Amino acid sequence: MTHTVNSEGVSYASAPFSKNSGTRLLYVSDIRYYCWEGKWYTGKGFPLEYLIKAFESTGPQLNTWTFFGRLDYCPPPPGALLIDCPSHDVRFVGPRTRGVGIIKYLVCLPSYLRLLYQSLRSHDVLWINTAFVAGWLCLAFPFLLRSRLTVSQQIGCVEGMFVGNSPKSVFLRWFAAVIMQRLHRVCLINVFVSHALKASYGNAKRISWIINDSRLMKHNIVSPLTLRRPLHSPPRVLFAGRLNPEKGLSTLIDAIAQLDVPVELFIAGGGPEMPKIQLEAQKAGIADSVHFLGVVPWGERLFSVMQDADLLVLPSVSEGLPLVLLEAMANGLVPIASAVGGIPEIVKDGVNGLLVAPSNAAQLCQTITRLLKDDKLRAQMQLAGLPVAEENTIEKQRCRMFRDLGKLVQAREAR
Repeated sequence: MTHTVNSEGVSYASAPFSKNSGTRLLYVSDIRYYCWEGKWYTGKGFPLEYLIKAFESTGPQLNTWTFFGRLDYCPPPPGALLIDCPSHDVRFVGPRTRGVGIIKYLVCLPSYLRLLYQSLRSHDVLWINTAFVAGWLCLAFPFLLRSRLTVSQQIGCVEGMFVGNSPKSVFLRWFAAVIMQRLHRVCLINVFVSHALKASYGNAKRISWIINDSRLMKHNIVSPLTLRRPLHSPPRVLFAGRLNPEKGLSTLIDAIAQLDVPVELFIAGGGPEMPKIQLEAQKAGIADSVHFLGVVPWGERLFSVMQDADLLVLPSVSEGLPLVLLEAMANGLVPIASAVGGIPEIVKDGVNGLLVAPSNAAQLCQTITRLLKDDKLRAQMQLAGLPVAEENTIEKQRCRMFRDLGKLVQAREAR
């Protein structure tokens, strides 16, 4: 494999394909991939060997997996995951934008499109993440999308991408929705993480799968024997996620301030809303009880934070299917969440968690109080959350997707 940086600042890792290289899969996104000391890392990885085995269990061989994204030749950030599959040819293709923002994209757009065209043309199965600009740019080559086995995957809703009522936000929401719906029309298979997303963006003329993006594996789920634990004193409430406007953190601060009993609020994550939330906590007089943990890497560190909390609250105003709810259940943490998007599909009110109306601080306050006071209810919900987490592991979700992909490839080869 060769690593190249051309005069336009576009870097890529590639090698010539052999004539008998089997099925070649391309995953298209704008995710960052880091090359350091000959190894590749990313913050949003998944275990390739499990997915490849699932694909190959149906017959066809998947010999080449290519990631199209933004490449950086530097040390990976803390918590980045190693992408390693020695038995298969794993490649990385994409631009080095030298920063983020629309101007950076425009500067490298010609090279970006050229690399994308070459990648689409040289692969048999195309897996396109619709949440990224790279996925949207695939529409520049509809003839290539229609001639391949193409999967469009939508993880979140447009409302969560562009929050606000300004003319710019309204236009961007409309534009993104049009692009995503167009991608779903062109691609053979539409994958949504929830039925709610499918209802909003799905295309009746295409194959539709409901498969979430969970990175949980069966061994990540705690034993039922570890679930019964007393509340901390004072109780610990956890929020985990990006600090964006659609996450409803202002509602959470208001709810905590209204509680009759003292609690400690732990906020795990980073994002543009942090200064605003810190100021709101000060104004509400609870700054000493609100602890900002910063970005907590996915995996053991995040799971440890969850296991050290008493309940998780996700007061979002817009969601696709937040995986943090599944991760909380896997770690014995009962979730309280807004009844928006795909959340009611995994959080059954009164069974494995509690649902509240979005932007309703008074109701959220009452629900937190109820769960903290009712030890029996909390214990029942902890147990009820474990099978939900198990049903949403990689083994049950993405592996099923790849087995079905393998069957479609086999059917095409048999024609």
